[in-house]
Amino acid sequence: MEDFNVDEVMRICKPLICHQGFTTILIDTLKAQDSSASNYVGAMTEAVKRLDAYGNKYQVKVILTQQLTSATEMQNAYEQFREDQLSN
Repeated sequence: MEDFNVDEVMRICKPLICHQGFTTILIDTLKAQDSSASNYVGAMTEAVKRLDAYGNKYQVKVILTQQLTSATEMQNAYEQFREDQLSN
């Protein structure tokens, strides 16, 4: 899915759990719709709570991964670290 939507994840997973016997849900790169929004952390917390409740209801494991920084930010941080190490 392009945009993360908790309702859509739960809708897609329900038949997989109930009819096909899935026991684990893996959500790669959990993210809110708009990371620049002022309530970003709150939206993420609510999404995780809803997915946890969903997993408990259907007795499945829910595994969430989250990218903490963008690749560009990480690359810039790494390059700065290397420059600092080389200058010492």
